[in-house]
Amino acid sequence: MGRLAEPSFAVRRAGGPPHGEFSDSLLLSGRRLLFNKPLPAADYYYSIARAQQRPDCQVYHWTLRQPLPTLPVPLRQPDGDLQIDLGAVFATVYGRAKFFRRVDYRGSVPEFVSGMDRQWVEEVVSKLPNH
Repeated sequence: MGRLAEPSFAVRRAGGPPHGEFSDSLLLSGRRLLFNKPLPAADYYYSIARAQQRPDCQVYHWTLRQPLPTLPVPLRQPDGDLQIDLGAVFATVYGRAKFFRRVDYRGSVPEFVSGMDRQWVEEVVSKLPNH
């Protein structure tokens, strides 16, 4: 559980709906939402600011090496959260869009991937077919 340091910014980003979901998994530049406490070490974050709990929020986190998680998306009461399996979504989009034909993984690893993760990515990519 986290506490948003900028609740008005969070509500603005959410466009004013009852709940706000914020993901910076693709954040390569710009600014991350501020929290009163430091976030756990991770590569990707997803936070949910539920209307009845603001400015408190739930923060989910994972690293590059972990499988994509299933994340809750809050719906209006009395409906429960919708569970989104990011791994399944990614696999479906990747396959249907034929990204395996359109993306050349033989290039260099992006600069934002560093250290042991860079080495791990290079190893994973080297095992891909046609590499």
